[in-house]
Amino acid sequence: LEAYWDPNSKRRNLADSKWRGRGRWMRRDDAEYRWPKLGKFQFTNDEFVWQEEESQDEPHNAARAHFYENDARQWYNKHKDEVFIFQCQWWEFVPVWRVGDPSGKILELSENKYEKLKEYIESMGIQAVRQMKKEYKQAFIAGPCVLERGDCPWEDGFTLMPVTGKRDAQKNCWFGIVRNLVQPQMWSNKFLSDLQDMIVSNRQGGAYVEQSALVNPRQAEEDWNTPNPLIMLQDGALSRGAIQDRSPPPLPPAVDRMVEWSLQAIPSVSGINQEFMGYADRDQPNVLEMQRKRSAMNVLATLFSSLRKYRKDRARAMLAMMREYRSDGRLVRSVIHI
Repeated sequence: LEAYWDPNSKRRNLADSKWRGRGRWMRRDDAEYRWPKLGKFQFTNDEFVWQEEESQDEPHNAARAHFYENDARQWYNKHKDEVFIFQCQWWEFVPVWRVGDPSGKILELSENKYEKLKEYIESMGIQAVRQMKKEYKQAFIAGPCVLERGDCPWEDGFTLMPVTGKRDAQKNCWFGIVRNLVQPQMWSNKFLSDLQDMIVSNRQGGAYVEQSALVNPRQAEEDWNTPNPLIMLQDGALSRGAIQDRSPPPLPPAVDRMVEWSLQAIPSVSGINQEFMGYADRDQPNVLEMQRKRSAMNVLATLFSSLRKYRKDRARAMLAMMREYRSDGRLVRSVIHI
């Protein structure tokens, strides 16, 4: 529920996304402690006023008109005193120079470093090629204010890593197992509710009674369904058959089979059978049970592939951060399950 992503991304785990983000509500005092720049906002009951002196003398900027028109309640909750912080990560192309080292290695220099060493590189006759490289950036935003902006913690990718399921090409969204189970579950609920309605609404305990058979018809109607009733009848009413029970209509003969079939449709649509979950309570050969488990794995292969890709990307990011931020000579044992 906190995730935001590039709608143009189509590959598994948003591998081809240009940006992705995460929004979270934070307490205002915690947010101001981490980003003191947020304290320049004047928090009032109705709106916020940016207290930066440089922006007070600037004229109205039409390109930022949506910031003036938007309601401040979209990113500040005055009742809970919380601020909506949006973390955004994206990549952009930057020019780099790849220079051949005399030892055979290829060095990568930024534009500024290459300009400083350009004369030396040309004098030595070293070949250099200008190429474009992806550079990952990160920013924290609160409403119209950019609280923090800089490089992404992992220089080779995003640290916000999602796990996606199957993709709906028409609606341009991702879905998992639950969406396919909505219709079978609704169908099963419909059959169960109809069966319950048939049982409840059927006439039970009624009877056909002649007018002259009862001593007090109103009192008999009130006491008919009581556990221990004493209903007074006229003499000879029972012998001449003046009272006959009214039997309820029977249920449709195939309704129980339809209910059972609708319940079996839920695991059939999802592809997760009882053997895969270990709930099968039947005597069957081991070969057949393994084949049914394998068939369930084939149906869920897309989800397992996304999970495996996520674990590999997460492992690369963790190892890179350990080399970058914990390279002080310590030995760290890493166990990664893929």
